[in-house]
Amino acid sequence: MPTRFLLYTLVKAGRRLSVINCKLFLIPCTYSAFLLELEYLDVSDNLLSDIALSQMMCDGNGILLFFLLVVGLCHKFSVVWYMRMTWAWLRAKRKPKLKKGELEYDAFVSYSEMDSGWVEAHLVPELEQVEPRLRLCLHKRDFVPGGWILDNIMDAIEKSHRTLFVLSQNFIRSEWCKYELDYTHFRLFDHNDDTVVLILLEPIDKETVPKKFCKLRRVMNSRTYLEWPEDHDQIPGFWHSLRTAIRKPETVNGNVVQFDMWN
Repeated sequence: MPTRFLLYTLVKAGRRLSVINCKLFLIPCTYSAFLLELEYLDVSDNLLSDIALSQMMCDGNGILLFFLLVVGLCHKFSVVWYMRMTWAWLRAKRKPKLKKGELEYDAFVSYSEMDSGWVEAHLVPELEQVEPRLRLCLHKRDFVPGGWILDNIMDAIEKSHRTLFVLSQNFIRSEWCKYELDYTHFRLFDHNDDTVVLILLEPIDKETVPKKFCKLRRVMNSRTYLEWPEDHDQIPGFWHSLRTAIRKPETVNGNVVQFDMWN
C-alpha cells in the first residue's frame, strides 16, 4: 500500500517522470492517466526506454473495440470473400484451358437450392430427356463429394460449354450463387468469350439487387436473357430459344469456335 501511494503521488505531481536504474514491470491502469511519457535516463539496468503510454495500451476494452471494428469493416466490405475469390481465380489461371474435346457438359446450371423444384421438374427433363439430348452439370448430382465447394464450381464451369444462370429472388440471396457468378465474370473478363445464358425465372428489379451482386447488374445490362413465360402456350418457344442459345457456336476473342459435342 505505501508503494502504491508513493507511485500515485509521484505520477500526480508531474507530467513527466524520469526513472533511473530500476526495473519497471507493471503500472496499474488506474494511474495511466497521469503517465504521458516515461524517460529512462540510464539504460544500464532498465527494460525500456522512451515509451509513450496510451489509455488503449492499459485498457483491454480499447483493444477489443479496435479488433471488433476491424472485423466489422472486413465483413461490411466482404474483404475475406474477395481474398478467397482472388486466390481461387489465380489458381484457376494456372490451369491450362480445356480443349474442345475435353469438355464434359453442355451447360453448368447455377441456381438457388430454393429453385431446385423448377430445375428438376422442368429444366432437366426438357434438356436431358428430349432429343437432341444435352448434358447438364448440377450441384447435388455432379459435384465431387467432400471436395472444396469453390474447386467444384471452378471445375464445373471450366468443363462446360455454357454456364446457365437461373435468376430469381432466391438466387440473389444465395452466397454460393454469388461465388459462381463472380468466377464466371472473371472468366468472361479473362477470355473475352460468350459462355453465359441467363434465364429470368421471375421479375427482378435491378435496383433491389444487393451491392455484392454488382456483377449480376452488369451481366443483366449487357446481355439478353430468356424469361420463363406465364402463358403456357409460349413455353415451347422458350425451350427452343434456350436450346439454340446453349448449342450456338462459342465466340472467343471475336473468333467463332464450333464444338463437336453434338455431332
